[in-house]
This record gives sequence, C-alpha cells and structure tokens, in this order.
Amino acid sequence: MRHPLSAKVGTKLRRQAAVARGILLQGREQYEEAIQSYQLAIQYRPTLALAHLNLAQLLERRGRYEEAVAVYRRCSRLNGAGLKDPRTHEATKISALLHLGRLYADQGRLHKAVAMYQEAVEKMPEHYPPQAVYTLLGEAHSRLQQHEEAERWYQAALQAEPGHVPAHLTYGSMLARNKSRALEAEQWFQRATELAPNDPTVFKHFGKIQHLYEHTPYCDLLYTRIILETSVMQTFAWEETVSLNECKNQEYILTCVLRNSAYDIGNIVH
Repeated sequence: MRHPLSAKVGTKLRRQAAVARGILLQGREQYEEAIQSYQLAIQYRPTLALAHLNLAQLLERRGRYEEAVAVYRRCSRLNGAGLKDPRTHEATKISALLHLGRLYADQGRLHKAVAMYQEAVEKMPEHYPPQAVYTLLGEAHSRLQQHEEAERWYQAALQAEPGHVPAHLTYGSMLARNKSRALEAEQWFQRATELAPNDPTVFKHFGKIQHLYEHTPYCDLLYTRIILETSVMQTFAWEETVSLNECKNQEYILTCVLRNSAYDIGNIVH
C-alpha cells in the first residue's frame, strides 16, 4: 500500500512539473499546449493562483475572452489559508483583478474596469505597492472624462511612489488635453525623462504631446532620440514608435536611423 505522504509528494511534483512545462511552452509560443499544462496544474491544486493567472492571460491572448474573465475572477477569489507563501498568493490575486480591469478597459467597458481596480484597492494587502493600481484607476477615470477623480488617483499614485513613471506619463497626457495646463503637463513629462532617461516610452509620449502643440522641431528631436538611444526597432513596431507622418523632418530622421542601426530601409518603411 502506498504511503499517504509519498502520494502527496508525488502530486506536488506533478503539479510543479505542470506549471514549469506551461511556462516553457508559453515561452515557445505553444499556447494551446501551455493552456493544457496550466489546467492540469490547477487540477492538482485548485487554489494555485499562479497557474490561474497564467492560464487567464493565455486565454485572453487567444481571444477566448469569456473564459479568461471567468479564470481571472476565480483567481481573485481563491482561498489562501494554510499556504506557505500567502504574500505571493495575495499579490497574484490582486494582479488578476488588474488584468481583468485592463481587459475590460481594452474592450471599452470602462465602468467595469473601474469596478475591478476599485476592488483591488479594497483587497490590497499592506505589502502590495499601490501606485500601479492607483495609476490604472486614474487612467480609467480619465477615459470616462471624470478628470477630477482621475487627478485624485494620479496624485495618490505619485504620493505612494514619487518615481512611478507610468503615473507621470498618464497624468501628463491627461493634463495635456487641457491647453490651459500645458505647462504643468510638460513638467510631468520632464520629470519622467529624468527618472527614465533611456526609456523609449517616455519620449514617445512626450513627442506626441509636442506634436499636439505643433512644436515640430522639438518633436523631431524627441523621436530621433528614441532611435539613437534605444533598440526600439527590436522592441516596438515601427508604426507604434516613430510615426514619420507626425514629424516634418522625415529625411533627417531616416538618415539617423540608417546611420545608427543595422536595419536597411526595407525593414523600416514597408
């Protein structure tokens, strides 16, 4: 007769193997096989938050949105009693709420997104860094044209972590839509460039705002800096990073690209 402890150890090993295999397959972009591995891991331990979160993300990526919503929701409600690492378990549950909120936001269901983010605020353990949640709430309220509420959450994010770059960028973007607060918006972007001087996302946001205000020479410089200081071509789609239609000095920017990258013109302009 098999010893109960031996059976328990065997189940744990199979569960760990299923999670590890899921991560490996996910990295290889074998998504359907990865989904099956995470589902198997959950069968071995139904309260395994990480497997739920990874499974939901893959389902979302595959366009299986209703299933993804259900798994995110289930993950956010898992009982962590008796676990060896309750902190990670609780943090993963909050991440599930944030991913679910972002999914709703991407679908334009902004009130549902706000509800998920608000639930995350209410359920956050003390050790969870709140600035990301507050920033997402600010962004969702901003898209709902609820600017005072959005500003309150952006300021809360920056109070919690003054160096939180996403809050600087999204807060600045909201302020930039109000030309009477253009100077204030630019100050937030300037701070973001100081905090993350080599982050192309920062200069992308800043460049778009300069273009909005028709500061074309400065726009050219910002977009060129993205090319010169980062490996943007490897990490961003060209259309999402440097829109040549947004800057008048296209020939100069293309010259910089060709001089400072290994890419030929066929890789840059389709």
